Amino acid sequence: MAGAAVGLFAGGALTQMLSWRWTLLVLAVLAGVVLAMTLIAFPTRRSSEHRSTRPLSGILITAGLFSLVLALSVFESGDLRTAVLLILGGAGAVLGFIFAERRTSDPLVPARVLKDRTRLGALVALGLGAAGLFSVFLFVVYYSDVVLGFDVATTSIALIPFPVAAVASSLLLAPLLQRSIGERAGLLIGLGLAGAGMAWAALTAPAASYAFSTLPSIVMVAAGMGLVFASAQDLATRGLSAADESVGAALVHAFQQIGGAIGVTALNAVSVVVARVSSDPVAGYTAVFAATGAIYVIALVGTLLIWMPARRSPRPLLAR
Repeated sequence: MAGAAVGLFAGGALTQMLSWRWTLLVLAVLAGVVLAMTLIAFPTRRSSEHRSTRPLSGILITAGLFSLVLALSVFESGDLRTAVLLILGGAGAVLGFIFAERRTSDPLVPARVLKDRTRLGALVALGLGAAGLFSVFLFVVYYSDVVLGFDVATTSIALIPFPVAAVASSLLLAPLLQRSIGERAGLLIGLGLAGAGMAWAALTAPAASYAFSTLPSIVMVAAGMGLVFASAQDLATRGLSAADESVGAALVHAFQQIGGAIGVTALNAVSVVVARVSSDPVAGYTAVFAATGAIYVIALVGTLLIWMPARRSPRPLLAR
């Protein structure tokens, strides 16, 4: 999360001084450096347990999610018929993935990994949290440019409090809350704090003030998501067997990336639709900030419901 904000800052500086093409070139160089360091730092280790490769499952779930994200983009352009067809096709591919997984003895995502309620709740929090977070990065930048009138470099500087608050929350506040009230409670507080931040952004967006609106909002979101990521990643991988550790780690990243992709696309569609029906240039941003806050609230409620203990049916009187 902090890395993403730092990337926005550095990208803004590069764009201002050189051009946006340099940001892509730097990413390619960084990717090569990271790959080389990974190959050096992590020696090859052969697993004693062989797992078969299931290309069909991978193709189905990838095609299904891609179709759903593309459908949101097509809907934004006004092509409702194509959007519906893509949604139906994507849903069919996802159902095909589930069917294929249930019929194999060595599934891509074993059901036992997701049966743990603590893990499932943490993954839901990560996915929905990323859906909101990725959108915050995108639309706060747009808002700073269009409404506040910041140039690229000023927008980058305005985002500096985000990584600072995120790191402080993850390293200082999260351990304190985990020791005092537990990781689950800390995660839920983080989602609530992030939701409050976006609610404040939605309420104060028409004021067009960085100090009054944007700054408090991004600090609250950063602090909240710092708590979420500090707890959720540990909860999502705790208790996994050696055979399932790689699956659990992959799910953590998959939920974040899928949630982020769907969130950005969906909220962009919200912004476009609202902008079409409203003459207020801030209305689209207000709607997106409110919708992002709603995503965090849904994440909080959904995670809480998953973590609630299942009700046990009362025992018959004769069995007591």
